Amino acid sequence: QMCIRDSTSPVLDEFAAKGVVFEDASATTGWTLPSHASMLTGLFPLRHGVITGANALSEEVPTLAGWFNGAGWDTAAIVNVLWLKRERYGLTRDFEKYLFIAEADYRRRGPSSWATDQAMEWLRDQQGRSLFLFLHYYDVHADYASLPEYERLFVSPYEGEADGTGWQLARASLDEDYLEMCRKNYDPDKCRIGTPEEHLVIDESTEVISYDADDLQHIEELYDAGIRQLDNELGRFFSLLAGEKLLDEALIVITSDHGEEFMDHGRMDHFLTMYQEVLRGPLILRGPGVPKGLRIEAPVSLVDLAPTLLS
Repeated sequence: QMCIRDSTSPVLDEFAAKGVVFEDASATTGWTLPSHASMLTGLFPLRHGVITGANALSEEVPTLAGWFNGAGWDTAAIVNVLWLKRERYGLTRDFEKYLFIAEADYRRRGPSSWATDQAMEWLRDQQGRSLFLFLHYYDVHADYASLPEYERLFVSPYEGEADGTGWQLARASLDEDYLEMCRKNYDPDKCRIGTPEEHLVIDESTEVISYDADDLQHIEELYDAGIRQLDNELGRFFSLLAGEKLLDEALIVITSDHGEEFMDHGRMDHFLTMYQEVLRGPLILRGPGVPKGLRIEAPVSLVDLAPTLLS
């Protein structure tokens, strides 16, 4: 029995109903590194300077964690993607406690339970001290792969080639001129997708993928399963917070660094375009002093996340 699409996030829906929902929140750009840099500095990409995978955040640019440290708060970050690794890009350099989940990769299926577990361990250790915690989940991201119990809820019988992997999604989105350039004059600095440490090569052997309507439906269903998997993990996190009497004391912000496109404008995934489906994401605030049940239609930008939290 299939679930309807609007039942992908019941936990998050219930959580949001007791807080403020911004219905038109946009990231500053369409991929992880510069978008997170904006969220963690309050600056647009051309100001913070982290434009490509070759750029790291300048030591001269202050960060949200640094401001919280200066105000006497403890700070902690749990991240699981190379773009947020402090040694390489510096976005998370000012967090006092820091955990990079090194064994995480793009092919994982299970929920990010280890991130929740570590977060709760740190929260229990606070003993009344103020903590700014940055908890980064990766369940709703290519590869679109979730545990079977979540995929059974959403994924219809399917016998095609679409598999929801990031590599396949990328090959369904390559610009023809770019592909021709890399096939004729391969440049190792330009003809790749991913970080310098982990990347996929675009060259004369790269096969382009084309999706039909059935393929696209299958991929969207895989994506929905990932949303439900994350939703259940958030439910576990909220329950743990409630058990520690922290759920109503904490200001909780839930957002995303980018959206996804599903052939809305002829491409898949994210990164290559700046359409609204790539930029828009959730922005939910809940906690002391935050109105309950308020939905705001006015457009907002995640560049203002840092000053909002500081205020």
